[in-house]
Formats: sequence, C-alpha cells, structure tokens
Amino acid sequence: MLVVLWGLSTHGLLRVTGGAQHTIGRTFEAILYSSGVTFPMAVPFFGVYCGSTFVMIWWMVSAVLMIVYGQKAHGGRATFATLAFPGTLFILIVAGYMGLASYTVTRMQTMGPGMSWSTGFSATRTLTTDVMDYARINNGSGPPHVILLLQSDAEPNGRAIRMWNTSADDFVEASTSTYTEDIAVDGATLDEFEILTSAERRTAVANVLDAMPENVVAYRFGDYVFTYHGADLSTPDNLLWIVVMLPDPDVNDPLIPWQTIEVGLADQSVQTFQVTDLAMQTRTQNVYRTSIRLPPLPDLTTVTHNAPGVARLVEGDEPFSDE
Repeated sequence: MLVVLWGLSTHGLLRVTGGAQHTIGRTFEAILYSSGVTFPMAVPFFGVYCGSTFVMIWWMVSAVLMIVYGQKAHGGRATFATLAFPGTLFILIVAGYMGLASYTVTRMQTMGPGMSWSTGFSATRTLTTDVMDYARINNGSGPPHVILLLQSDAEPNGRAIRMWNTSADDFVEASTSTYTEDIAVDGATLDEFEILTSAERRTAVANVLDAMPENVVAYRFGDYVFTYHGADLSTPDNLLWIVVMLPDPDVNDPLIPWQTIEVGLADQSVQTFQVTDLAMQTRTQNVYRTSIRLPPLPDLTTVTHNAPGVARLVEGDEPFSDE
C-alpha cells in the first residue's frame, strides 16, 4: 500500500508541476524497478537491522534518477515529486514519536509523585476478595496463610483443580522483578508448587502452616504483605487493611518515593497512596487497629519471607483479644 501511495503521489505531483512525458505506468515502473537496490535487506540480521536506513535512501535516490530519465523531468522537479511522499511520511513518524515522548514526559512531570507505577490493581483486588470469601465460610477468620488459596481438591487423575480465583501469578506484581520461582514454599518454590499433585500440595501447605510464627500480624508472600491475622472479617470494613502490595525487597530495588502502594481493605475495595505516605498511613491504620483490639503493624517494608511481623507485648500490657 505504501508503494501504491508513493506511485500515485509521485505521478500526481509530476502532473501538477509541469506534466509527465508518459503515463502513470512509467512512474510505477521507475519506483518498482528502483526497489532492486533493497537486496541487501535479504541478508539475515545485517540487512534488516544494520542496512535498512542506507538501503531506503539508496532506493529513493534511484527512484529519482529513474523518474528523471523515465518521465523526462527536470532533476529538481523529479526530486520534489518523488521524495514528497516518503519525506512527509518520515516527518510524520518522527513528529509522532517526539510528540509521544513529550506527552509522556509531561505527564510524568505533571502527575509527579502521584503517578502510579503499578499494574497489579486487579491482583490486589483478587487477593482481597478471596481472603474475604475464605473468611465468610470460616466464621470470619481469614486463611492462616494465603497458600491455602492455592489449595485444591483432587481430580480423578490425581491432579489439582482450583477452588479460588487466586493463581500463583497473582502473588507477583507485574511491574516488579519478582518471579514465582523467587517465592519459597516448603523448601521449594511457588512455580514448583503449582505442578504438585493434590496430596503433595496438602503436605506442602501443612508444612507452611506449621512454620508460621505465633502472634503473626503481617507476613509476606511474593509482592504482597498480608495483615488480616486476628481480625474478624465477618463484616465489611472500609478501614481495615487486608493486603498491601509492596515489592519483595529481597529481589527488587528500594522503593521509589512516588511509587504507588495498593492496599486491599476488608470491604473488598482497593486504596492507593504513595510510598512517601506509607509511614503516615501505617500509623493511621495502627490507631484504628488498636481501637478494634488488634496489635499494631510493624514497618511493612521490613517484612520479608524470612522475617514476618509478630505482635510483641510490652511488659504489663494485656494480650490483644476480641473478648
């Protein structure tokens, strides 16, 4: 189609700038025969990636020369008529690219600290919803560990079928450097857990649950920190944090100040704020947690797979309970 448009444009400009000696067929012959110089592009790798710019220029110069002799046109007029279409196309492509780059930079500068760098909004909501669904059928108690959301019943062939919407990939936020093979599960990894039989999964899940510390208040699984332990999730709560999307610090660079944090709440909504607000938001959450007799959360950026947050009582304090 580009060659057709090129030929139509060239012949039309020849006609309006002084006429053409022959029909449009001769113009197309000039453009098509001159394309023979593109043969270097047939060379694997070198042709396409290293020689395309030079070859395209060579083609256009050859087309101009063939128009000069084929249509008996003056060199200047032939150059204008022949290069007008590819030149305009080139300008439009460059302008579009520069415009897109300028728009992107402007948006970054305009939105600045408020710009979201995360793509895991739906995963945060999925995890929150499944935790709440689990609680609804377990008297308001969330899963002892979210690995249970990957638990399954057995098919006749012994393989696993999923009970929840959550998948292994949901524990990996798309914009981070985390992979399922970075998430430890009972001496193996989450990607290996996915191919286990139902019986093998049950054994792995039991071992993960046994390894959970007492009085846990926040634990990490992949790029998410879960904060619902001990809470009554039988009713929606638009203030209580269930899960916080925080890239795994063991495999990711330090958080960027304007990076977006996603928090799934106990009413299944998702709240977002910047990393710079995490400490303040955590303090606010801890005030609320204290009001409903839940232990405060630690600095969530310090919660790793090997170092979950646990409730530590100061001497003289009473244990947190729902009674």
